[in-house]
This record gives sequence, structure tokens and C-alpha cells, in this order.
Amino acid sequence: MVSGAGAIVRGVVSDVRAFRLPSTGEVETAVTIVVDATLKGEPVRVVSMRLPGGLIGRYRSVMVGAPRLSVGDRGVFFLARAPGGPWWPVGLASGVYRITSGAAGPEVLPPLMPGATTSTTGPVVRGDRRRRPFAVSEFESLVRLVLQTSSGGAK
Repeated sequence: MVSGAGAIVRGVVSDVRAFRLPSTGEVETAVTIVVDATLKGEPVRVVSMRLPGGLIGRYRSVMVGAPRLSVGDRGVFFLARAPGGPWWPVGLASGVYRITSGAAGPEVLPPLMPGATTSTTGPVVRGDRRRRPFAVSEFESLVRLVLQTSSGGAK
């Protein structure tokens, strides 16, 4: 996830707007994120990314595996450039790590990943110990460690 991302940012969603692509008629959603911290890439204050699908009027277009985001959602976003330049989350929902309020403060909840954060077969089990939340600082430390390791110790 870290190596596939051109940028990794922590922030809050400030705007969500669905639109129809004039060339194909497909629906996409533009999501604006106010950045609190940049973990990888050029430091920015605001970043915009796209998601497939969205809600236009009373019609919803859905793509399986695409995250749904709303204004006020907090998270760590692993982003990669698509052809033509827009940012997209790496692996769609897998590239969005939501931040929730935990007992000890803000926590990052890893996405569902069969074999890593859930069983490879059977139902997803609430409270599965493999899907434990991380303190935001702990999660960011792990990302920085992977960045250092993958770049030979240099950042």
C-alpha cells in the first residue's frame, strides 16, 4: 500500500460532489480533503481525489469496492495518480483508513482484508482481534517505518 501510493495524507473531507463524465456518461465523485499531515509526497494543504460512482439527484451509481465518503469524515488516504492526472485511493476502499474516536483518542481502523484483518473464509466477525484499531500516532509511525525501509533508510 505504501509503495503503491504517490502521496499519503491524513485529513478531513471538506467537500463531496458527484458529476457525470461528458465523454462516457459515467458518474464519479470528487472528494476534497483538508490535509492535517503529509506522510508521503509534497506537503499540501488541500488535495482532491476521485471515486467511481456517486449520488446525482435521486440516482446513485455504485461500484463495488469504492469507499463512500461524507463531509466531516477523517482518515489517512493512500493516493495514486490515474492516467490524466487525478488522484485516486490505492485499491479504492483499501486506500482509505478511517479515523474514529476511541477511548484513548483518535484511532485508525484498518480496512477489511481477508487473511490479514479477517478470516479468509466465512463471515466477518465483529471484534476480530486481527482488526484492532491503532492510535493515529502509532499508525503513522508504522507508515514512516515502511517508507524508511523501502527507501533504504532515506526519506
